[in-house]
Amino acid sequence: MKKRVELDHFKYFQFPNTVKVGPDGTVTFTVKRVSMDDNKYYSDLYMFRDGKTVRLTSSGAVSGYYWLGDSIVFPDIRLKKDKEYTEKKLPLTVLQRLRLGEGEAEELLRIKMDVTDIKFVSESDFYFTDGYDPMTAKLPEDEDAAAKALKEEADYAVFDEIPFWQNGVGI
Repeated sequence: MKKRVELDHFKYFQFPNTVKVGPDGTVTFTVKRVSMDDNKYYSDLYMFRDGKTVRLTSSGAVSGYYWLGDSIVFPDIRLKKDKEYTEKKLPLTVLQRLRLGEGEAEELLRIKMDVTDIKFVSESDFYFTDGYDPMTAKLPEDEDAAAKALKEEADYAVFDEIPFWQNGVGI
C-alpha cells in the first residue's frame, strides 16, 4: 500500500542554495532545512572539494556569503551581546571571515545597519546596500532608549503619500 505525503514529510527535506565557485575551483553552497518545532528555516554553509561535502558552519543562520580572495565572508551574529542587541530589533550586521583550512571564522567587520548585500572591490574596500528605515536613522544612541522607541513605533505605519507601495519585503 502506498503512503500519502503528509505535511510532516517536509521536515526531512533539505534545499541546496546559492552555489558559488571560489578562485581555486572550490564549490560552496548553502543548505536550508526546516524546523517544524521552531516554525522556521535554518541554513548553513557547505563546501564540495575533492569529491567530498564538508559542512563549514553550524549556526543555522548563514544564508548569504561572498568570496573574498581565498576566504569566505558571511553575515552571522555569534556573540551573546550581539544576539541580545538584535533581539531588540536594533540593526546590526556582523561579517565573519572564514579562511579555508584554517579553522574557525573570525569577525571581519561590524556595521550598525541591516546590510542586504555587499560587494568587495578589494580586501579593504567594499560597498553595500542597506534596508534603510527612516525610523532607525532617528534612534537615540542609548541602546535601551532606542529599543523602547522601536517598540512604540512597531504597531503602526504612517503613510504620507498616496498611493503607497509595498515591495514584497515590507511596506
